[in-house]
Amino acid sequence: MSVYCVDDDLEDTGCGQENWQRLHPSCWTNSDVLDVIFYVASKSGEHAIHNIRGERFQGISGSDLYRMEAKDYRERDAKYGDLLYNCIQELLLKSEHWSNNYLDL
Repeated sequence: MSVYCVDDDLEDTGCGQENWQRLHPSCWTNSDVLDVIFYVASKSGEHAIHNIRGERFQGISGSDLYRMEAKDYRERDAKYGDLLYNCIQELLLKSEHWSNNYLDL
């Protein structure tokens, strides 16, 4: 599923990565959470970007998202909940891997 998740070479207009890519997912703001959701949608095809239920994730922080289970994602978006859950889990694994390697330096 990595095709839907973070591109290592994704660039924004200035610093090379979106803010949410530089933070552990538990530190994401609600704005970061919505950015991630729409990023996943944009990588999932034309239909997803127009149909994903991002408004159902308003008010959710990264720490809330971090604790949600797959069923919680499906309750918020029946069609794309599993995709979002899998991508967030991949981001969490990447973040943990990066943190562990950084701490070993």
